[in-house]
Amino acid sequence: MRISRNDLNMNMALLVSKRATCLRAEVGAIILLDGRVASTGYNGPLPNTEHCDDHVCDLSKPCTRAVHAEANAIYNAARQGIPLEGAEMFCTYRPCEKCFEAIVQSGIKKVFYLHEYKTDKRTYQEVYHRYFMQGIKLEQLEDFNRQVLDEK
Repeated sequence: MRISRNDLNMNMALLVSKRATCLRAEVGAIILLDGRVASTGYNGPLPNTEHCDDHVCDLSKPCTRAVHAEANAIYNAARQGIPLEGAEMFCTYRPCEKCFEAIVQSGIKKVFYLHEYKTDKRTYQEVYHRYFMQGIKLEQLEDFNRQVLDEK
């Protein structure tokens, strides 16, 4: 049976998340232009720095080293000279406030996500309103059909 585009794209974001080096969470994001993957990102430290592990990160404290998947996907597109005006993003977690700002500034117009961002205490209505006011569609994929990956 043929899977939907949303399921295909979210499965790709999950696959990208398997590259994450952060021990707290594996997060992945893909950005699409005209239905085609334009950029990907996963969470982890900056290039040419140590990967996260028990010796580098104190898991009892907030992370200060990882670049978020959504931001990495946007940065990767910028580095390649790919404009993101009107693009769609699929990410495994709802973007945090800082990633929301990057999404607004990059011109992305639709954001699909799988899980709620763990430390964000705002209600869905508060978050949705922020996206709506910026002309960005925000949608949680509640009926997601996992095809290729199992979560940890």
